[in-house]
Amino acid sequence: MDAEGTRTILQRILMVASLRAQGKSADEIKQAVAAAVSRGVLQPPTRPGIDYMLSTENLVPDDNGVVGHFPPHVMFYAPYFKNADIGSEGQAAGGPAFIAGEGSPFALIIVPVGAHTGTAH
Repeated sequence: MDAEGTRTILQRILMVASLRAQGKSADEIKQAVAAAVSRGVLQPPTRPGIDYMLSTENLVPDDNGVVGHFPPHVMFYAPYFKNADIGSEGQAAGGPAFIAGEGSPFALIIVPVGAHTGTAH
């Protein structure tokens, strides 16, 4: 995660993790994040940036919140973007890219990539 992601995206991730550890429901967490954004406690990214998960062992929630394996991928900050903005039909459609957190201040363009081998090509 770059500096902008650390300043913005990571703060949301840490808040959500803390609320989960307290036993809050998904709806309570969503409301708490929305309230934190409205108060300026959490802020969306203000410039383009990138985050990446190149592990082949990623476990992430899908559009329905079901956690499962997901291939290596890169993520680009895209606050408030929707799948239609990039011509995608969403994760379930299986296209080359989709928006996670569609329409939210912390939306990300997700682009799956081939497995990282650690060797130069």
